[in-house]
Amino acid sequence: MGSYGGSTFLFIYLIFIILFAVPALTGEWSLGRYTGKGTFGTFTEAFGNKTGKVLACILLSTIFIANSYY
Repeated sequence: MGSYGGSTFLFIYLIFIILFAVPALTGEWSLGRYTGKGTFGTFTEAFGNKTGKVLACILLSTIFIANSYY
């Protein structure tokens, strides 16, 4: 694994997970628990009516596509 750069990729991948994915997931969970609503209600309350609905649609579409792929 180390002779072809696999260890380097894995190290950088884990750094990006720690820097971006963990804070984003923690923020999303915290926002959901704070509002006590579903996806559309949470994002609408946090970002306004139009922007919140667009972000919620993007999030739900991404989850749907990822789940249908697997």
